[in-house]
Amino acid sequence: MKQIQLYNGCKIAYTDVGQGHHTLLLVHGLGVMGSTWQKNIKTLQANYRCIALDLPGNGHSSTGHYPYSMDFYSDCLLDFIGRLGLQNLCLVGHSMGGQIALTAVLKQKECCERLVLISPAGFEQFSFWERQFFNLSLGGMSFFSSNVQAIQQLVHSSFYQFPEDALHFEDELIQLMKAQPSGHYRNMCQRSISAMLNEPVFEQLPEIKQQTLVIFGENDRLIPNTLLHPVSTKNIAEQGIAQMPNAQLHIISQAGHFVQWEKAADLNKLILAWLPINKRQATST
Repeated sequence: MKQIQLYNGCKIAYTDVGQGHHTLLLVHGLGVMGSTWQKNIKTLQANYRCIALDLPGNGHSSTGHYPYSMDFYSDCLLDFIGRLGLQNLCLVGHSMGGQIALTAVLKQKECCERLVLISPAGFEQFSFWERQFFNLSLGGMSFFSSNVQAIQQLVHSSFYQFPEDALHFEDELIQLMKAQPSGHYRNMCQRSISAMLNEPVFEQLPEIKQQTLVIFGENDRLIPNTLLHPVSTKNIAEQGIAQMPNAQLHIISQAGHFVQWEKAADLNKLILAWLPINKRQATST
């Protein structure tokens, strides 16, 4: 685990392993941390440099009275890229991390060469009244209370079939939450969800020119919100990629929201087939 301080004082924890011509910068989703990518890094580091960070307020990165907005997260991501001087970069974002990656590219068009979006937030659209409903109800939702049950529900709801090997990750997340200031986890989740709703990217997706690989689990229980949008995950995914000029979609069966963990082998295979491998440079790096 390494650490770097950003322009705004945030200290970002990250892992940096592997080698290759291309660098994968892996951005996790809501309320978790960079170790969610461990099954992917184990395979992909043989062909690519793999960097997985903990977003501010998450994992081993610093906590504080941050806005936890898409604007804030994306600024941190862009500063991180600049400070490490990352080139030949592919941004890989899961869930909220997907919307953060999209926001970063919309701000700085040349920040990466390619994108991989896994179960990305930002494809599902919410009306003004739907956003108002969510914002008003967040404070009363026990799902985001700062207790062990909240994290367990967050993790378990992300899988189609909860795997035994996710238990140690869940325990690590609980221990980190307990070490944070009281109420921080709940506040961070609430602000992050509100930001995803109130800083939409859907209408700007045609501006994303990068080659983009989009992957969803067929049995995603978080996208879409079936209470408001009784359609399939595939329907939401197809609406999103239809907006993007250079995107391709893969739906993985028997997988929930946490595709990169639940179907790691399938996801790794898709990335390896899609992202060029410069074997000469990978060997000499």
